[in-house]
Amino acid sequence: KHGHQVWPSSMALCLSLIHDYYGNKDAENESMVRPRSVLELGAGMGLPSIVCRDVLQIPSVIATDFWYLAVDDGSEEREPERLIPE
Repeated sequence: KHGHQVWPSSMALCLSLIHDYYGNKDAENESMVRPRSVLELGAGMGLPSIVCRDVLQIPSVIATDFWYLAVDDGSEEREPERLIPE
């Protein structure tokens, strides 16, 4: 149920990031600092992380989300191997 679609806000963010880095070549944006790392929380499909890594060439990109396991009775439970240990 989660991570099965790319949200319109994710696409808008990607277009904005690309535009900010490559589309504005005026003097005001010449001083823009390119980040060395990106952390995307609740990444879902991870489109912004992919854009940061592949298009913007940011060297360190981490995308996080959580997963559920489908259980035989139709319910869902968290997948313990994918959770950060306490």
